[in-house]
Formats: sequence, C-alpha cells, structure tokens
Amino acid sequence: MFKPERISNTSHHIKARKLTKLDNVLLYIWSFLISLLQNLLSIFLPNSHKLKKQLKDRRLYPEKIETIKKAREKFPNCVLFFCSSAGEYEQAKPLIDRFSSLKNIYIQILFFSNSGIKFANARQETIPYILTPVDTLKNCQKILSALKPHATIIVRHELWPAFICTAWQYGKVYLINASLSESDKNKKNNKSIFIKKTLFHFIDQIYTTDRNELTKLKTQFSLQDSKIQIAGDTKYDRVIERTHNNFNNIEQSKKSLNSFLGPSPRLIIGSAWPADYKLVLDCYCDNLNDTIRKNWNIIIALHEPSIENIKNLEAMCNNLDLKYQRFSHLFLDQSPGIENHKNRTPIIIIDSLGLLSELYGACTLAFIGGAIHHQVHNVIEPISHGLSIAFGNKYKNSNEAIELVKHGLATVCTSSKELATWWKLHQSSSEKNKRCLEYLDQHAGAADKIFNAIAKDIDIKLDT
Repeated sequence: MFKPERISNTSHHIKARKLTKLDNVLLYIWSFLISLLQNLLSIFLPNSHKLKKQLKDRRLYPEKIETIKKAREKFPNCVLFFCSSAGEYEQAKPLIDRFSSLKNIYIQILFFSNSGIKFANARQETIPYILTPVDTLKNCQKILSALKPHATIIVRHELWPAFICTAWQYGKVYLINASLSESDKNKKNNKSIFIKKTLFHFIDQIYTTDRNELTKLKTQFSLQDSKIQIAGDTKYDRVIERTHNNFNNIEQSKKSLNSFLGPSPRLIIGSAWPADYKLVLDCYCDNLNDTIRKNWNIIIALHEPSIENIKNLEAMCNNLDLKYQRFSHLFLDQSPGIENHKNRTPIIIIDSLGLLSELYGACTLAFIGGAIHHQVHNVIEPISHGLSIAFGNKYKNSNEAIELVKHGLATVCTSSKELATWWKLHQSSSEKNKRCLEYLDQHAGAADKIFNAIAKDIDIKLDT
C-alpha cells in the first residue's frame, strides 16, 4: 500500500506533499506500461485516423504548456476539474460556475474523452479546456507544474494513477458524485479494487451521492468515515440552474418548432440509439395507433449525430415511408414571420450537439435513449422541464432512473404495445409535472454544500 508523506511548504494553502520511493517506482512502471501500449497501438494501427488524432490532441506541446502557464500566473489560486466526458462535465458545471464567479481563481478543465471537448465546444464554454494527456508521470508533471492547482476535483470515478498522485503533491484532491462503477461491482475484479483502494489514499475527500453509495464504497474499498461523506448529486443543481438560465432559449425553441410544426404535441427521443428510434417509429407507424400518428410529431436527438448515424436514421424513415427533416435545414425555405406548418414533415432529426436541454423544454413527452440495448442516459434533464418520461428496461445503471420508476415518475417500455399505452395515457401530464419538479427540489443543494466545503478547506475567501 502506498504511504504518502507530507512536507511543509508555506507558499501553499496546505502542506506540500511528496511520494515515497515505492510510490515513484510503481508509478514509473505504470508510466512505462502506458507508453508501451501507446507505441504498440501506433505500430499495429498505423492507418487509424481516429487514434492518430487522439494522440496528437493529447500531446503537450511547449506552446500549449506555455499558454496555460501564462494564463494561470494571472491568478493567485487555481482549481482543476477532471471530467471523463460530457456527462461528467455537466455534473461539474455548477461547481465550475461557483468557483469562476469568485474572480480570483484560474479554472482549467481536463477531458478524458473527445466527446467532452465537442460538447464543451457546442455549449460555447469559456473556461479553458483540453484533452487530458496520456497518463504518464512525465505528462502529468508538465501540465500540473504549469497549473499548480490548489484543488483538483475529479467527477465520479475517473481515477488515473499518475494524474492523481501528481495532483496530490500540488494541492487537495476531491472526488465528487462518487459512486461504484460497473467494474467495481464485480467483487472478483481484485486487481481493479486493489488499485483503486490504493489511489483513494491520494484523495483527500470523497463526496458521494447518497447513503447507499456511501455504504457500498466504504465496504468495497475499506474507507474511513472521515474520508467520505454524503453531499448529494450536483446533476440536480445543474439541470435546475440550466433550465432557469436558458428560459429565453427554451421559449425561442418552442416558437421555432411551433412555427414549423404548429401547436401539435411532440415526443422527443433524447440521446437516441438505433434500437430506441426503431421502437418509437414502429409504434408511431402501427395502424392501431392512428390517433398518435395523426396528432403527434417526433423529435429525434441522436446520442452521436454523425453523418453516418443521421443517414442510417433517414434510411429507416424512408423504409417506413415517413417524411423527415434535419433541424439545421428546418427554416431554409421559410419566409421570415410566416408560419408554414401545414403539410410539414412529422419527424425532425436533430443534427447537432448542445440543443437537447432546450428541446426538452419545447416538447410534451420524452423517451430517453440507451436503455433498450445497453444503459439509460440522463433522465434528470427532461423531468426538469416537467416531462413524463419512458425508457427501456436496461436502466439499473442509473440510481435516478430506479428512483423515478419506483415513485411512478417514469415508465419502462420494451415493446410497441407498452409504448403506445404510455403514450396515450400521458398526453396531459400537469399533475405529473408538479411531482417531477418537487422531486428535483428535494434532491438539489449538493453544489453549494461541496463548493463551500472545498473553498473552506483550501482557504479561499468567498467574499472576493
């Protein structure tokens, strides 16, 4: 087991810390193996454009480091966020906003996945963000010596040895929205459990979402009571704040869709995969559901709106003899100020990222993607707009989905018949809307709790 050591350093808000000789040996071995894997991939996949781009984007060129260093030097404090992808970024956003509002803190975001970069681009994020470098000691020393973070905040369970151990030497390390990952739930996965149990020694405080996760994490990784506490889930704060802040955009989305489609009700498929939109479109085309087809429009927001995925969806619509239109083409042939919703296409395909939250606010019902074939996506976003929701039966990855089903705020549909029954029953959901919003309010508050605790821990004044 690693045994972290501490040394005094008055230039930091906390005591500076150093690794033991054993820590360094193990991390050099880890770095060697990661570098070896990187080289092997480059050798055996020489024509992989995706791999080449990933590795290129992760390189810490001198000019990139220098840019970060100069920006960082203008601020007395630094808080670093490590997010796996778009979902983790959204969970971090309430804290990012709170820290950046203090004006005396430099904020930097690291993304593990390129999809996080794409999403941040789509949301026009103004806080600096880059792809995290390959997890070696050399790379981590480069980026962290430039940033010198007082606090490093990791979202959920993205634990990389070189990064965590290096960040720990510069400042406090926090894990927020902590939960047991799918791989951790397999108690036979002894290597993974041992590595994470070791890495938890380099995390100063763990904020978990609820008592159930607290118990599971403490049991699985033998965590002390002082190391972990329940704070709640910041995703609730995020959806509430974004719905409030995006009121004008939501109203504009409603106005735009009404202009094109008329005032007819709309079902949106959020984060849709092929299995999701196949189920919904089959239900829509069933002769037994003639009233649905006559009265409803469908908005399809693909999980990954690539050209290939959009064309596959369009091919299915063609096979079902359904007219469709891409969202980006929606108003190209419409004169300004004129409502042209007669004889318009019933299917709208969202062909860009970053619009889903506003679109939920412009729709009547939501079917959440992912749970037909693999695992459900974000179920909190649509209920923040008071929508009744449904999804497939593979939803146990989401504690929120489990809770919503338990309280009758979500419905599981695995067949066209089940979907049609739900669809017809929930055409008017004013009562359910209130229950959804009450549910959100009951779970809000994690962002303030975590923010105040971390700011106090690293001695950042909140009145600056």
